[in-house]
Amino acid sequence: MNFCDTMLRSLLESLRAAAGFDKEDMADMAVELMKDASCRALQEIREVLGDDSLEDPECFWRIEKIVGIYEKLGSDGGGRHDFG
Repeated sequence: MNFCDTMLRSLLESLRAAAGFDKEDMADMAVELMKDASCRALQEIREVLGDDSLEDPECFWRIEKIVGIYEKLGSDGGGRHDFG
């Protein structure tokens, strides 16, 4: 199961625990919760990228790929990508 499927399954189980929602309401709420959870995750990753106290040169290329994803979204990697 991929990351988004796992996240969606968890969110739907949370919604199921709440009483009084029909399937359409649950689907709409799940979409909004996924957007919110995704944005929070991206924000947390961005904070890690901006943490200058972390030193792990062996992970440079992994970090570089993450920064590239942020750049595609119109953001940046902060101090982790100030070269070029």
